[in-house]
Amino acid sequence: MVVCGSECKPQAITSPRTRTVTIVGGQMQLEIISPPFYVFPEKRCVDQLFEGALPGSSGGMSDSGFVNRGLFETSLMGHFAKHACLDRASNKPVLVLYDEHKAHLSLTLDDWAKDHSVVLFVCQPS
Repeated sequence: MVVCGSECKPQAITSPRTRTVTIVGGQMQLEIISPPFYVFPEKRCVDQLFEGALPGSSGGMSDSGFVNRGLFETSLMGHFAKHACLDRASNKPVLVLYDEHKAHLSLTLDDWAKDHSVVLFVCQPS
């Protein structure tokens, strides 16, 4: 289930002058924090990118360093799900809050959320 207002319009953010590294984070309950998922502006992943990162951190690559649809799905359906212990057998609902960026909208993600008792809540900008 996706929860959002009817006026919800996806936004795109770009900046051609700088190289950006995006960090996708997650928190389960009050004290359990998912290790970060990094998005680097590179063509291929090298181990040096994760030197000094928290144990369990992972990441992906995009030309811009911004999260795209595939990386968002990987970060949520793979990385976050692993650390939140989400699987089809679990009947405990999980609430995921995320912004309305257009890269985060996906039918694949919606289907996955239904199968894993995940409620996707879209937060609109103020």
